[in-house]
Amino acid sequence: MRASYFVLNRNQNKPVLLNNFMKHQNFRKEVQRAIIQAMLLTDGSVVSKRNQVAFANTSMVLINQFCNLVENVYGYKIRKLQNGKSAKQQVFIAQFKSKQICNDLLSDIQTYRTSPFKDESYPEIGLPKLWMQFNNE
Repeated sequence: MRASYFVLNRNQNKPVLLNNFMKHQNFRKEVQRAIIQAMLLTDGSVVSKRNQVAFANTSMVLINQFCNLVENVYGYKIRKLQNGKSAKQQVFIAQFKSKQICNDLLSDIQTYRTSPFKDESYPEIGLPKLWMQFNNE
């Protein structure tokens, strides 16, 4: 007979099988990773040559959310934020260097560039197949 281990679900105050809990935790990390990728596709960059990840936004709330997501998913704490200006607006920038995180972020999205090239064509961005699975969970 196989032993079953339980953990307490904080939201519902009832026990949940440990292996179901672990699946949920892994799924949660994948969703958080997808949110990081979406944020970088809209207002960020990943530069593999410099092992650099940057997210810029006028909202400090979004900057803090990005920093928290990076810490939750990768265990990396972004310690310093920068200020900048864009079209006369204050912009906050969360920027850090990590070869491991860059490699992970580029493992299923080849480029985070969304601005046009000099010839006015746009880069082709393939979204991760995993994103489509979130709808089926």
